[in-house]
Amino acid sequence: LVVIPGRQDDSRDPYDMMHQYKIRHNLIYMMNEQFHFDGLLLTFPNLSRMQKDIYEGIPKVYLATDLKDEVTVNYDDEMGIREAIEYLIKIKGVTKLCMLGGRDDNTDAQKRKNVFRQCLEDNGLPYSEDLYEPADMSTRTQDPAARLLERNPGTQAVFCVNDASAEI
Repeated sequence: LVVIPGRQDDSRDPYDMMHQYKIRHNLIYMMNEQFHFDGLLLTFPNLSRMQKDIYEGIPKVYLATDLKDEVTVNYDDEMGIREAIEYLIKIKGVTKLCMLGGRDDNTDAQKRKNVFRQCLEDNGLPYSEDLYEPADMSTRTQDPAARLLERNPGTQAVFCVNDASAEI
């Protein structure tokens, strides 16, 4: 079983860090020249279009997409975020939490930001933009995290938009 992560890549700027990330992850597409796959699980969040000929003839299941006429499996961001925030608030007693978010052009990041805001409000905690700091969704989030914490002394918890951002 091979799980293939991928990103739509429209940039060709060699200094664009997201482009560099996509290059590394998209190298796996060249594997079809060397190996035979019986089936594939493909992750393409934020996919607006894609090459339909990638691994043509091999059964595929797409993860985290809204592709029409394809077999897809989706996760529930809202449920996961709600469980995490409610645990922090109701079980751990956290009253001051912030979010290290994602890029404005990333639809998943913006959905997660909106769910974070709604969760705070649903639990009686006020939301302001000061509680949110955008970042590039990579492991290079030290500077955004520092800005977020500097603006919010006494922060008890930081909710991160994804796993990579949480690695700081």
